[in-house]
Amino acid sequence: MDCLGLPLRDALPAAARIGAQGVQLQSEKELAPEDLSQTGRRHLLHSLQTQRLELVAIGATNRRGFDSLDRLESRVAFVRSVVRQAAELRAPFVVVPVGGVPAERESPQALAFYDALKQVAEEGDRIGVRIAMETGPDPLPKVAQFLKEMERYPLAVNYDPANLIARGYDPFAGLSDLADRLVGLHVKDLLRTTTTVSGFVETPLGEGELNLDRLHRALAGADYRGFWTLERDSPSGGEKEFERSIKVLERL
Repeated sequence: MDCLGLPLRDALPAAARIGAQGVQLQSEKELAPEDLSQTGRRHLLHSLQTQRLELVAIGATNRRGFDSLDRLESRVAFVRSVVRQAAELRAPFVVVPVGGVPAERESPQALAFYDALKQVAEEGDRIGVRIAMETGPDPLPKVAQFLKEMERYPLAVNYDPANLIARGYDPFAGLSDLADRLVGLHVKDLLRTTTTVSGFVETPLGEGELNLDRLHRALAGADYRGFWTLERDSPSGGEKEFERSIKVLERL
C-alpha cells in the first residue's frame, strides 16, 4: 500500500477504486505492531471489509536481514510480533526480507541465520501464519537447496522476479523447484544501468526487463494461484500508473 504514497485511510479506497482485489500492508508507521491498538486493528479489518479488499499478506519492514549479526535478536523479536499481528488481522503469511543465505554452514553468521528463521517459522506455525522469504539476494536454486535443509519448518517463498533481475540472476531458473513453497508474488519492472548506485532504475510495468508473458507461463507451470501484488519501491505515477499496471496484467 505504501506504493500509492497515501495515508492508509486514503490508500484503501484508492486501491479498491483502481480495481485491486487485495492489498499487502507493511508493518511500519501507523501499522507498526507496537503502535496499532486493538481498536485500530478492528477498524482496519472493518475498512478492508468495507472496500471488499483481501489482506494478502503483511510485509515485515526490516532495514537488514537475518544474515547480519548486529542487533539480530531485536529483528527476530520484531518479526515475531509482526507474525502475531498478521494472525489477528487474518493475513495468511508474512513477507520477510531475510537476506542472503550464508555460504559457510557452520559459521557463527550461518548458525545465527538458521536459528533466527527457525524461531520465526515456529512462531508462525504455532498460530497459523506462514513465513515467506522474499527472493532476491540469492538465485532460486540456492533458495531451493536451503529450504530442503529446513524442510521440517513451514517456510514459504514470496517470489519477486525483478529483485532477481536486479542482481543479475535468471528470474525463472529454479522456479519449478519452489512450486510447493510459493505463496506470494511481487510484480514490478526495471532496467539495469551503470548510472545509479543501485544498479537499476524502476520502470512502469511492461517497460523494463521483466518478461511478463514468460512470467505468466512460468507461474502457470508452477500451479501458482495466488495474488499478483503490484509493487513500486519508488512510486511516481500514483493511482494512474497502478490502474494501468492492472490493465497490463489483465491482458495476460
